[in-house]
Amino acid sequence: MSTLRIKATENGKIDSRYIQTVDVSLTNLGGNGFEFLLLGYGPYGLIHRRLYHLGQGESVTIPKIMTEHAPFEILVVTNAPNYDRTGLTLFARNQQETVAIFTQEDAIRET
Repeated sequence: MSTLRIKATENGKIDSRYIQTVDVSLTNLGGNGFEFLLLGYGPYGLIHRRLYHLGQGESVTIPKIMTEHAPFEILVVTNAPNYDRTGLTLFARNQQETVAIFTQEDAIRET
């Protein structure tokens, strides 16, 4: 199992004050399929929860997770043995305009 976590806070490295929504794109970079649970948390609790399957080389995009300029955390939990198989791109948007793009390199990684 592996996890990728992206946190946004006011005045942080990822500043939530400028992010109204996020689109999350995940890609299977490995040779075997795996499942992942995508969780989104805001200041008042859960804002997104869904389980997905990615076959070899497949991608999925989850659009418009509402963050409403508040601090948030996006957590991806996979049943892949390590995080090297998971490509993550997070598109931070404000008024439907992309204000920043973050990848798995910006995430906190846990195995």
